[in-house]
Amino acid sequence: MLEVWFNSIKKVGIPNYLVVALDDAIVEFYKENDVPVYKRDPDENVDFIGKSGGNHAVKFRILREFLQLGYGVLLSDVDIVYLQNPFDHDSDVESMSDDSLWWKVYPSIKNKKLDIKLNRIKWLKPPRNFIKLNSDGSCVQGSCGGGGLIKDNQGNMMFAYSLGLGQGTSNMAEARALLYGLKWCVSRGYDRVWGETDSLLLVKCINGEWRTPWRLDKLIQEAQQIVESHGFIISHCFREANKPADILASRSYSVDAIHEFNSFSDLPREVRGLINTDRWELPSFRMQQVKPSNFIYEPP
Repeated sequence: MLEVWFNSIKKVGIPNYLVVALDDAIVEFYKENDVPVYKRDPDENVDFIGKSGGNHAVKFRILREFLQLGYGVLLSDVDIVYLQNPFDHDSDVESMSDDSLWWKVYPSIKNKKLDIKLNRIKWLKPPRNFIKLNSDGSCVQGSCGGGGLIKDNQGNMMFAYSLGLGQGTSNMAEARALLYGLKWCVSRGYDRVWGETDSLLLVKCINGEWRTPWRLDKLIQEAQQIVESHGFIISHCFREANKPADILASRSYSVDAIHEFNSFSDLPREVRGLINTDRWELPSFRMQQVKPSNFIYEPP
């Protein structure tokens, strides 16, 4: 695997690459094959911040060292094969750092213990004979858009859409994006539909658990009528499980009206990749800051 990796690097002509090795055997192997290598003791000069996260965080400790030196870094495992040089054109994978911000923040946290929990988040496939609607809305400087897609119980895309919604609010965009998907399901005769959105407000209002803001009253009532009359299910998800819909919503700013996708191949490349990630049930990770257990947060 190591040989396949560095051969693909050389073949596509990537000039600036470096292998970080954690043991002597790897160092010798790469030196014999004329590959630039840097030997790193995984426990040397690692502070408490770097040690948090267990063995899986070793690569990020090393990455941080290079970022502190001012380098831009594309981090790669050795089970990656490069078919072209990612630095010759726009790449889907980037690694960025804000050095000025880091050096402002680091002194204030270097002597504090950070309790961070990583939660695995996955898009969940619907039950057999169900289809699943994921939708999202977005608003930038008053200009709103929405997007969504419907997938079957194997995660295969059936239909997707981007909506240019004009002026409004993010909550209105969320509601109109979900409503568009619900109406599509009704028009196609589907009666086993699971709708999912990362707007907790929208889910709670449709399910009658929260009072609806007056600006959303008409949209929520219309969604409730569809859900109740057809027995649809509406639930909340984290943004990490709603990425394809998020991308479709963010692209809708450049769409004057409605853009529908009836074929997987017609979708934007990044959306196709995210759909495959969901279909293969690969997780994303959501960081959660955990309060230290030795503090009392409530008065006696």
